[in-house]
Amino acid sequence: MRVVRLLALATLVAVVGLSACASSSGSTSTPISVATTSTTVPGPPTTMVLDDIPYYADGTTLDAFLPDPRPARPVPAVVLVHGGGWVGGERGEWAPRAERMVLEQGWAAFSIDYVLAQTTPQPWPAEFHDVQAAIRFVAANAAAFGIDPQRIAVLGESAGGNLTALVSSLGTGRPISGSPAGSAGVGQQVPGRTVRGVALTYPATTLEVPVVAVGLWSAPTELAPLAPPAPGKPPPGCGTNAACEFAWDDGDVVRYLGCRPNACPATYAAASPLDQVSASTVPSFVSNSTDELIPVAQATDYAAALQAAGVPHQLRIVPGNMHALQTADAVWDDTIAFLARYLDRR
Repeated sequence: MRVVRLLALATLVAVVGLSACASSSGSTSTPISVATTSTTVPGPPTTMVLDDIPYYADGTTLDAFLPDPRPARPVPAVVLVHGGGWVGGERGEWAPRAERMVLEQGWAAFSIDYVLAQTTPQPWPAEFHDVQAAIRFVAANAAAFGIDPQRIAVLGESAGGNLTALVSSLGTGRPISGSPAGSAGVGQQVPGRTVRGVALTYPATTLEVPVVAVGLWSAPTELAPLAPPAPGKPPPGCGTNAACEFAWDDGDVVRYLGCRPNACPATYAAASPLDQVSASTVPSFVSNSTDELIPVAQATDYAAALQAAGVPHQLRIVPGNMHALQTADAVWDDTIAFLARYLDRR
């Protein structure tokens, strides 16, 4: 697979295989002339990749995977959110699947990073606010990217699935508390970054993006059962699931939320997609393995809540202990078919 990568340094990268999970707006600006560094390789249509674009001033970055040459009409887009237990992971894990979306579906894809628990003093709700900001940035720069801002979906795996599910119910335009990510630099141009000569800009933090569907692979949807009630105690939601107990008994959820469930039940509820489901939750594809580190009840209970709220959804349970991106081959076709119901509408 040949990929034309547009980088600030114009480097060519070949990505092979999948990495397992460890891990409009009211503000406008006048684009100015900014040099674009590009590499042109003659041949059939392929994927243009723009790497390391900050989606708010001095903030976190994303990679954009775009059909090349640019299609005559705007295309759908999928924002991809990596996992890693809120403490690890990185956007490159999605690169092979992002390229596949471009070449097989003709969609654009955006793989995002977000702040992590070891790099920010208050990871909750900062990680969720980053995901909101990334989606706002993609939609606000739709003309530059050649995408349709009314046809954007989000696909997340593991902890990224948790954050994606929260977006599906809470949207992109309001923070959980405090200031949203991206408050600085609103309306300003992204320094030195253009797409085919069109400048990128930072959008207003209140921009509500009409996400049309989400995909959730191995998403923790209820966090209290995954948190040890006390040091040395197993998470109550794991039961006899050894993979679950091994993954969660060191307190990743406690570090992420900053407290144990008995000390801050409202925080756990706010960070749990199961507690946020309503009739306005967007259509959702939900998948999980039977014996993996996310208990299968996290998926089945969430699907039951979607059903009760009247939300269109599909539940896919995979036999075995594969987790998140490890299940990609098993659930890919079903995921794409579900998202296509909403993305390919005109």
